[in-house]
Amino acid sequence: MYTSDHGENRGHKGIWGKVVFLENSARIPLLLKTPGMSSATTNDQNVSLVDVFATLAEFAGVDVPYEISGRSLLPLLRGERREPNDAFSQYHGLYSEHSSFMLRADEFKLNVYNGDYPSELYSIVEDPRETANLSALPEYSEQMERMRRRMLEILGADFEAVESMIRTNQSKRRFIADSVAASEIVKARLRDQIRRFREARNDPWWDGGQYMARYETQLK
Repeated sequence: MYTSDHGENRGHKGIWGKVVFLENSARIPLLLKTPGMSSATTNDQNVSLVDVFATLAEFAGVDVPYEISGRSLLPLLRGERREPNDAFSQYHGLYSEHSSFMLRADEFKLNVYNGDYPSELYSIVEDPRETANLSALPEYSEQMERMRRRMLEILGADFEAVESMIRTNQSKRRFIADSVAASEIVKARLRDQIRRFREARNDPWWDGGQYMARYETQLK
């Protein structure tokens, strides 16, 4: 399996980096090869990185004893179609002004933002560079509503409730991080763990502790 965690905008629409749902950022390569595959094929169905774990579990014959979000990709390799044909993503950056949600369903992509930000609906097939926002056009109102309902089904709550939960969790983790940074005892323990970790590594890829040294400077 060959894939990536995200793309890069590199100036597309004046945006650099990732953290937006434009195709340049959200769309990534995914190549699969399994024993017995005789020829290469291209599949245009919508999939997500959350499908990777389910795929590997099925391929290994492992029963996952808990509910997971992803769906195995192996049926697609057998020529089957997935229903619904969609992929969901969300972003809740620690310093972002609002949460954002994306659903790609068949040829359409819907972006929903909390706060006073308009939604975006694009036809990726007809408008691959996402230049024409269809969300305000009456003829696409039913498409918008279907996709919003699917988003809420996946989330299990409304958009504002999800953001509230995430922000509460972030506040708790930030409190813990600030407490650790202020504690000399904790920092001393972390330095000792880093030292023992560095001394124990003998792997060929080990960089001599340069990465851990950079991390250690954050504790001073």
